[in-house]
Amino acid sequence: MDTVLFSAIFTALLVVFAAILLGWAAEALEKFIAPGLALALLALLQTLPEYTVEAVIAWSKNTSLMVANLTGSLRLLLGFGWPMIFFIAAISRAVRGRGFLRVLELSPHQALETMFLLPAVIYFMFIWIKGTMTPVDGVILIAMFLVFIKVISKAKVTATDEVEESDMPKVVKGIVNSSKRRRNFYIAGLFVVGGAAIFIVAHPFVESLKTLAVSWGISEFLFIQWVAPFVSEFPEKTTAFMWASRPNKATTGMMNMVSSNLNQWMLLAGSLPLIFSISSGAYSVIAFDAHQLEEIILTILQTAMVMACMWDAKITWWEVTLIFALWVVGFFFPMERAHLIYAHLVAFALIIVISFIYQPVPEIWRRARAALRPN
Repeated sequence: MDTVLFSAIFTALLVVFAAILLGWAAEALEKFIAPGLALALLALLQTLPEYTVEAVIAWSKNTSLMVANLTGSLRLLLGFGWPMIFFIAAISRAVRGRGFLRVLELSPHQALETMFLLPAVIYFMFIWIKGTMTPVDGVILIAMFLVFIKVISKAKVTATDEVEESDMPKVVKGIVNSSKRRRNFYIAGLFVVGGAAIFIVAHPFVESLKTLAVSWGISEFLFIQWVAPFVSEFPEKTTAFMWASRPNKATTGMMNMVSSNLNQWMLLAGSLPLIFSISSGAYSVIAFDAHQLEEIILTILQTAMVMACMWDAKITWWEVTLIFALWVVGFFFPMERAHLIYAHLVAFALIIVISFIYQPVPEIWRRARAALRPN
């Protein structure tokens, strides 16, 4: 057991180190390409461990564990990730003597990125209604992700997106100020080394945690739904929390989570029926039972509620507290799934109605459109 514990700690440290390298690379790249595109590329590398876990499950054609891991990872990113970023930013702000953090506001390109959660959620509503997922659904979801990448790459950067060099880590500052050839080499090197490290370490990291979980009496389903996603999403959480502790970078951390969320709603989920079919040796349909459909609709409603909170392109302390509270209830009382579904539905409806009364046209829509207007 000591060997397993040592392996878990050692691989966790390697994942943190790799996440820091990727964070530096993405932050430097943001100075030269659309920030949303930089974060999308970062999220793609950060979710390699999640792809590893889901691919293995999909190949074994275990639909129950596949849904558990997908829904658990998606709910962790928004239900746990977003509030933690806000709370870390609030603590950091208080330590600096800047008062109580009440709200975080999205810039136009961040609003555009968040808006892409809408088509993903709408399409998954269609999947939930029909109760199945086919390779055709997979291709459509992957195509949606490619459209997202193309659109976000065209988003313009406003003055509010610019980060002062004084706020950058020394490593990032050195990369940005180096010659073009050296800069490109350093950024590419950090992405390659960080991505390769995560890919190599992902499997032993997950396996060591799985062994520990079993020895501690945690069920396989609970491990796959909560422990494995928490572990496999370690890279993006590390990077996002690191940004949250710095001035003016908290929303970048939140967008890191959104990029990972979009990655999993579209690209990761889209690959599952394809892997499922390849493993079966024929065109195969993934059919969901009642329990799995409940998990899917709860995940859809959580994302919809988070989007409703972003109606005014802001996230407030009471909204993240609500998001976190509902996630905590779901984590500790998973059998209350039906009540949680209704709670999310009611919260979503109330937030939409109140937001519409005060602001009929969503501010997040205005800003998303502004991000694509020509200069």
